Amino acid sequence: MNLDRTNHIFVEHLEAPKVFVIPVGSVENHGVHLPVTTDTIITNALVEELARQRPDSVVVGPTIPYSVSLEARNVAGTFAITEELMANTLRSLTKCLPQGMNAIAVSAHGENLNALIEARIPFWIPRMHVLMDAANRWELPETAVGMWSPDFHAGRTETSMLLAIAPEAVNAPDSSSHNGNTRSPTILLNEAASTDLALEQNEFPLGANQEEGLAIMAAFTDDLVCSFDEFFRNR
Repeated sequence: MNLDRTNHIFVEHLEAPKVFVIPVGSVENHGVHLPVTTDTIITNALVEELARQRPDSVVVGPTIPYSVSLEARNVAGTFAITEELMANTLRSLTKCLPQGMNAIAVSAHGENLNALIEARIPFWIPRMHVLMDAANRWELPETAVGMWSPDFHAGRTETSMLLAIAPEAVNAPDSSSHNGNTRSPTILLNEAASTDLALEQNEFPLGANQEEGLAIMAAFTDDLVCSFDEFFRNR
């Protein structure tokens, strides 16, 4: 359930054993080809898939739009907050929950790591080895560079992800030819796996493509759901 409900309906769902999911995005310069909300778009897509797969276990809260950005904090287009403020915000939000209800923070923005640790609540962020392990498990070719060699900031990995979930947001040659798909990334991956992944080498960044993005999203979705189940084994 998402928080796009009136209060009385929302309160009915805001109770244990459900888990309150806090999506944490970012507003950060992502070059000339990706939107400043790239990490927010990815985070929301992953959280939506978690809610789809665990509908009876989660309540999804509104996304926190701003977060920590140390590397790009002085670059135009970046709006950041401190690690201390991020951690305090998460702690404050969890104090609003009913007694006994747990929370998990989900963020596709890796620079939130220290703040999430400081907040002392379960969290999920992308990990490079998840993609490489999935590429090996699914026997993807070496040309699936976005998985074998993840580059999480405005590179092939993130560009492929955006081509898969929000192609209209990508400013790339022939971007209008990339059609979005609202179906589950896991389902789409299974369909794509039945044929050889069509890995192009003429995208911007070099090689970014929708099929690879679907595989990346599926790998991260699997890891998020598995992490959720591990954190809340009895939910």
